Amino acid sequence: FNGTIPLFYEIAVEIAYPVAEGVTTSILTVQNNIFCLIFLVVPMIPGLGTMWMNWSVVGAGIFAALLMVFVREDYKRIAEDLAQINDLDTTSTLNHPDQGKVQSANSVTNGQ
Repeated sequence: FNGTIPLFYEIAVEIAYPVAEGVTTSILTVQNNIFCLIFLVVPMIPGLGTMWMNWSVVGAGIFAALLMVFVREDYKRIAEDLAQINDLDTTSTLNHPDQGKVQSANSVTNGQ
């Protein structure tokens, strides 16, 4: 499941878009470290065993898969980047009307 971690980070950043990427990924990293600490410390309790760890991992995977079904991802960051690029293209074409036009070979050689 470690290969899916970057995908979860990307989805979390997309969902929380107005929030900075660093904040979102930091919160996820701290949360991940807390759960890892629990998995390292709890087995040290005498008589508890480790069988619960197998079932909790399976349960967490099923729970995460069910939650992912309901996620409606909207690519707000990409849409904003494309809008900015389109705005730049529009402004540069307005400021330089010849930009973006293909000149024929005759007009270049004749100085037109």
